[in-house]
Amino acid sequence: MSRNSDIVALLAKKRRGKELTDSEIDDFVMMTVKNAIDGSQIGAMLMAIAIRGLSKQETASLTKSMAHSGHVFKWDFEVCDKHSTGGVGDKISIPLAPALAALGVKVPMLSGRGLDLTGGTLDKLESIPGFRVNLSIEELTACINECGVFIASPTNNLCTADKVLYSFRDVTATADCDGLIVGGKLMSMSGKAKNDEEGQRMIREVIENGKALEKFREMMVQQGVDPVVAKTLCYDDYRSILPVASKTTDILATKSGWVTGMNSLTIAKVLRDLGAGRRSPQDKLDLAAGMVLLAERGDSVQEGTPWLRVHHNVDLTEQQKSELGGALVVSKERSLTSTSRILLTI
Repeated sequence: MSRNSDIVALLAKKRRGKELTDSEIDDFVMMTVKNAIDGSQIGAMLMAIAIRGLSKQETASLTKSMAHSGHVFKWDFEVCDKHSTGGVGDKISIPLAPALAALGVKVPMLSGRGLDLTGGTLDKLESIPGFRVNLSIEELTACINECGVFIASPTNNLCTADKVLYSFRDVTATADCDGLIVGGKLMSMSGKAKNDEEGQRMIREVIENGKALEKFREMMVQQGVDPVVAKTLCYDDYRSILPVASKTTDILATKSGWVTGMNSLTIAKVLRDLGAGRRSPQDKLDLAAGMVLLAERGDSVQEGTPWLRVHHNVDLTEQQKSELGGALVVSKERSLTSTSRILLTI
C-alpha cells in the first residue's frame, strides 16, 4: 500500500464528505493500479465521490494522478483530442478524429467501451475485422507519425488508472459524475481555425470531399485492418464487411404529427437488453445489434409508418416493442424549441 494511507480510512473520509488531500488521491490511484485494493473498495470510493462530489482541487489532483499512472507521451507538436460526455449512439469520434487529421491536426485519441447505457467507440471499431485498439506505445507513436490519428484503448502502460476506473464506473452507476469525467479525459484546442464557424466549414468540407473518409481508411490499415477490407468498407459494400443481425423489426408511429423528441433512455435500455450494451465488464456484446432512426426531431410522421428500425439476433418481446413504440414524442403542431447542446460548463 502506498505511503501511509489506509483505504478504509480514505473511504470513511470521503463518505463523510471530507476533502481528500493530493497525496491521499495519489495513494488511491496507485493502489488501484497496483491491485492493492479489491473491486468492492474501488466501487465504494467511486460511489462516495459520485455522491459527495469532488472539489476543484480534488478534480485537478485526480486528473494529474491518473495521467501519470502510466506512460506520458511527449509530442514535438500540438495535438488535439475530444471526449464525449456519453450518448446512446455516441458515434461522433469515429468521423471526427479522421476529419481533424485530414485537416492536419494530430489526434491521439484514447477512447473507451460502452458505459452502461451509452455506446462504446472501441466496441464499434472492433466490429471491423482486424481492427486493433490495444496498441503498444511504439505502435501508437507510429500511427501519429504515419497518418496523424489513432483511436485506441488505454493500456497497462498508458493511462492505466483510467482503464481500471472506467470499467468500474460502468457497473457502479457512477459514469455520470462530473469529477470522474474530467479526471478521465482532457481536451485541448488546436487553433487551426479562427472561430467556430470557420472550423465547422473546414470539417464539413473534408467530409464532403472524401478526405476524411480516406484518412479513416488509412487509420484502419495502420491499426491492423487488411487494406482490401478497409477499401471495401469505405468505398464498396460495407454490409459485406460488418456483422449483420439475423432479424430486423420496424417500430411504427402510433399517431401522425411532428416529431418533437424521443425517450433516449427507453431506447438505450432495450438496446442493452438486445446485447448492444453491458451490465458488467465481462459481458460480451452482440456487435450486430443496434437501431437506426428513420425519423428525427422536426420530421413529419404518419401513423403506421416506421420511425425506428431494430437490428437484433434475439427476439424482441411484446413489452420491448411497446416501450419503443411509446418512446417517440409526436405533436400535432410543428413547434421546435431551440435548445442549447451545452447543458453545463464545468
